[in-house]
Amino acid sequence: MFRRSSASGVNFPDILSCQPDTIEGHGILTGFGSGAGKAYTRFQTIYETLRERICLLDFAPGHRLREDDLAEEFQVSRTPMRRVIARLESEGLVQSIQSVGTFVTEIDFDTLRQIYELRAELAILLGQDIEPAVQAEVRDEITRILATAERESASIGTRDFARLNRDAFQALLRLNRNEVANNIAEALYNQSARVWIHSIPEIGLAREVELFRQEISEVLRALEHGDIRSVSLVRAAHIRQSWQRIVALSREGHIPDG
Repeated sequence: MFRRSSASGVNFPDILSCQPDTIEGHGILTGFGSGAGKAYTRFQTIYETLRERICLLDFAPGHRLREDDLAEEFQVSRTPMRRVIARLESEGLVQSIQSVGTFVTEIDFDTLRQIYELRAELAILLGQDIEPAVQAEVRDEITRILATAERESASIGTRDFARLNRDAFQALLRLNRNEVANNIAEALYNQSARVWIHSIPEIGLAREVELFRQEISEVLRALEHGDIRSVSLVRAAHIRQSWQRIVALSREGHIPDG
């Protein structure tokens, strides 16, 4: 999972260039059949499926993604599959090597530190001029997530907990109108999610669920008061604390840093 190297699995210039996928922008939807809406939905479904497999470590670092096999699985041609892989590569989740293949990337420890630092900084950028209707929708979603965490705290598995964590992350992205910042934040989240999931057995799932429940409780209290600034500070603080737990595991030898 980790390696210490000057060459990172994350290419920050690529991450900084991540933009919403549009037909007009780069033609990424070519080959998905007629209908722009249908094409985009299909692209997004395949992308999210492969992203989840990588983030949940179904596709571990070093796993080879074979275009032909994936195209057959999702019943599309190789052209749209290349577009999906290109997006995954732009986010640092895979790397394509000419004449060799496409592989799930590793993350070196120093790059992971930078990712967490930047994630914390981006969390501070949550907007102050979000419409009340959007705030209400986010508050309702966070309420649902907290209720789920409390109801299933004793029985939830790692995979379902990871999905619940992603739900919270994506809900809170709506509090930021800056789409470029959101795209970068999501790419960085995908990178760090793999390591976080890898570390859960050592940290302890019950402890992580409780820390998550505490965070979401604090976020909800802030949302109920319309205090978006406090939401951003809570998020940034918990991102930094998550990194400190990973550092502690590394020092104890549970996670290699070199």
